Amino acid sequence: MRKAILAALCCSALGAYAAAPARFVSRHVLPSGDTVVVAAGDFEPPEAGSYSVRLYQPARARGGAPVFASGLVLPRHGSVEKVMLDDVNADGTVEVVVVFRGEDGSERFSAQVFDVVDAQVTPVFDLSDPVSEADLMTRLHERAERHEELTRRQAARLKK
Repeated sequence: MRKAILAALCCSALGAYAAAPARFVSRHVLPSGDTVVVAAGDFEPPEAGSYSVRLYQPARARGGAPVFASGLVLPRHGSVEKVMLDDVNADGTVEVVVVFRGEDGSERFSAQVFDVVDAQVTPVFDLSDPVSEADLMTRLHERAERHEELTRRQAARLKK
């Protein structure tokens, strides 16, 4: 009887483990040769929790492992859907765009944009109002234009 109960517990534990959703992890090589890794937090539900954006520089020695340069851990509301490299703000360099699907699993998306400069990952702006996938890139480019305009105005005020 004990063996039967133990076997049932083991099978149910294995079934629960097998049913757990896969954690989102994505790796992209930047034009600079650096690598950015975006990952949803360990042991968290897919619809909310945290995610990390980590930057690695190429190995210094042949055959060596990449070297961690910088990174961030941030809260997320929704599941990480995908990561894109795109020149969102039209400055001639690509930004890292992390796209999230709504917490309810809907077809509404939000995004966070990061810059990678001097081996540092920096949040630039986010698109927090969920939009359809078809409108996502248009809205990101519009948001980038507004962000650039605000940055120029702030810089002009600081010069005064």
